[in-house]
Amino acid sequence: MTPVRSRDSGITLFEILIVLTIIALAAGAAIVAVPPSTRPLDVEVAKLKVTLNTLADRAVYTGQPHALDMDSNGYRARILDNGAWINLPVIDRRLPRGLRMQAVSGLRVGEGNTWQVTFDPIGVAPTGIVRIRSFTGTVELPVTSEERAVTRAGGR
Repeated sequence: MTPVRSRDSGITLFEILIVLTIIALAAGAAIVAVPPSTRPLDVEVAKLKVTLNTLADRAVYTGQPHALDMDSNGYRARILDNGAWINLPVIDRRLPRGLRMQAVSGLRVGEGNTWQVTFDPIGVAPTGIVRIRSFTGTVELPVTSEERAVTRAGGR
């Protein structure tokens, strides 16, 4: 006698395709739902670029020189008013733990262990390079008046 094969004895190709489709849709939804991770280094470089560009614009708008004083732990903005540098409390930033900043070249040395980028009333600043380091990498931020702040990433 010949054995009779039952239809219920195995999984069909169609059923496997349905399961794979459901898994793919769930994986796609999970990828879309999870926000991309951003490194603190990238966030700080973006904030520094915005700050530099804002100070250059403010110098042009107000007709007064603006400066960004930096040290290894952060930066603060200043404005030259009646011959004296006055702090702008709106821009006083300390870097998060694990990040360090240094001037690589072209920036004026300020008071103590600081360096300075100064924008004159037409928005021009000396060309220089600021380097921000973290445990995961290094980013060099060239400061130029023509291109404003542009980013060049590098390895450790």
